[in-house]
Amino acid sequence: MPEGKVVMIVPNSLSIWARAERTPFGDGKPFSPRQLSELIEESSFNKITIEQALYAPPTENPIMLKMFGLLEDFSRFFPIPFGGVLIAVAEKKVLAPVKLNKKKSKSSQILEPAGVARYSTRSKGMPLLSC
Repeated sequence: MPEGKVVMIVPNSLSIWARAERTPFGDGKPFSPRQLSELIEESSFNKITIEQALYAPPTENPIMLKMFGLLEDFSRFFPIPFGGVLIAVAEKKVLAPVKLNKKKSKSSQILEPAGVARYSTRSKGMPLLSC
C-alpha cells in the first residue's frame, strides 16, 4: 500500500508570535492545535503528531536567552500551549488500484455487416485486404 508523509509547520494562534505584526508569523492564518488536527483529518490524512516549538522571540540578551532556554527545556516535559509554531506530521495511505478481470460479453462485441473489407495481419509482411 503506497503511503506518504507530510510535515507542516504553521503559526500557532495561541502564541504571542501570531499576534505580533513584526514577526514572520504575523501574516497569514495561524491555527490552533485543534484546527490543524481537523484540517488534517478533512484532507484524508492520518495525524501522527502535533508538537509545539519556538517559545522565545529572537534576542541577544544573555539573561533572556537563559530564561527562554529554561522555558524550552521545561516545555519538553510539561507542554505549554503557547509555542510560536505547531509542527504536525501526518501520513496518507492510498489503496492500490485493483485490476478487474473483465470477460467480453456478447453485448460488448462489435458486429460487422457481411462482405465489408477488413485488414488482416496474419502474414508477417504487409497487411492483407480480405473480404
